[in-house]
Amino acid sequence: MGGGGGVIAPSDALSPSEWTEGPRSPKDSPYCDDQVEDLPPAMNRSDLHQLTEARVRESQALLAAGEAAGAYYVAGYAVECALKACIAKQTQQYDFPEKRLVNASHTHNLSELLGLAGLRPALDGADAGVRANWAIAKDWSEQSRYELRTLTEAQDLFDALSDPSDGVLTWLRRHW
Repeated sequence: MGGGGGVIAPSDALSPSEWTEGPRSPKDSPYCDDQVEDLPPAMNRSDLHQLTEARVRESQALLAAGEAAGAYYVAGYAVECALKACIAKQTQQYDFPEKRLVNASHTHNLSELLGLAGLRPALDGADAGVRANWAIAKDWSEQSRYELRTLTEAQDLFDALSDPSDGVLTWLRRHW
């Protein structure tokens, strides 16, 4: 960084065109040193909706190819993205989100994300089929990337998510 010692040199200042657009990643900012780890780009609810649907398609393709472990792993990320879309819905445009919510949202734990989305009471009042499917989905973990799964396990998770009437994703789409 120009100027050294944390002092911002004139050449490092933002140009007027960057005032509204600005960098999408802290790493791109002239105010961050090169020690910042690579972070994912900023995401919004629409991005999370699209990622949910992409993960469903990917999981379905992996199932069709007989790749049970990958299908199981990717299916869980579909639920994670959907829950994070529900959390993102809580932040209104131009509002600054609560720090606790932001920090706590950086998890892969589906039960924690359900609570952060404020959906636990809605799940408690949901149809028995939705609750039964949640009981299957909630056990997913990002650690499943290190686990082998059977086709039956992967299909059970996929079905629990995608059932047209009682699927977890079907239910979450009503809340995002």
